[in-house]
Amino acid sequence: MIILVTASEEHDRAFRQMAGGIMQSVISVREVGSAGLAINEHRPQVVVCDTETRSAGSWHDLLQVDDRRAGFALIVVSRLADDALWAEVLNRGGFDVLSIPFRREEVERVIASALRHACSA
Repeated sequence: MIILVTASEEHDRAFRQMAGGIMQSVISVREVGSAGLAINEHRPQVVVCDTETRSAGSWHDLLQVDDRRAGFALIVVSRLADDALWAEVLNRGGFDVLSIPFRREEVERVIASALRHACSA
């Protein structure tokens, strides 16, 4: 299962379209606070968080959910996906970064890798 945190319906639609072949179960939430509740309830393997959530909180907060006993791989999504963001995500315990606009091959590769990682953890 994947939880997608994005305020953008366009990002939601595009991600579902591209990740659907890998993972049928995608739960979308619009705010980081709602994501924390969904993570604790559903125990996803992967959480994908847009940097543009337009709500209180950010992807940083998701790394604190349930003291990380939830065991999910966090993927950060950003229009400004650069080396600095990628390094920050990895250094803080996240899994990877996806850039917007989404590219199907990249989404499939990163999600498949995150699922393998989550299953082995």
